[in-house]
This record gives sequence, C-alpha cells and structure tokens, in this order.
Amino acid sequence: MTKTGVSYFIETHSDYLMDRYRSLCRDEESPPTSQILFCENGEQGNRVSVINILPNGELQGAPENYKEFFVNELLRTMF
Repeated sequence: MTKTGVSYFIETHSDYLMDRYRSLCRDEESPPTSQILFCENGEQGNRVSVINILPNGELQGAPENYKEFFVNELLRTMF
C-alpha cells in the first residue's frame, strides 16, 4: 500500500520493468510495501508464488524458475 493508502495491481511480463521498480525501491528512503504474484501453469494445475520485494530491492521467496520465465519470454519474442 502506498503512503496515500492506495493499492495498485500491475500485470507485466517485463523483467526490465520489475528490475527498474526494484531499483527505485532501493533508492527510496521509505519504499512502499510491494510483492510479486508469480503465476505459472503446472502439471497439477495453476500455482501462485508470493515474492516479496524487500526495501533494498531484493526478492524474497522467488521460486527457482522465476528468472527462467523471463529468459524464455525474451527468447520467444526475439525476431
């Protein structure tokens, strides 16, 4: 939640956007509480992993395949 009490939900497949946001959090004196809801399809159905963005911009609780998703998206969209 922001300092004004407003919550935002943003959907993206952009690793660049997430890294920029994390960088801004690190640079803020009092960054907002933030988390990523990482959704993926698996053999046993859909799964959501909650990844916290710490005040220093680091990720906490990211599944092993989190970065792999963004690499695959980049490769998929290269022309």
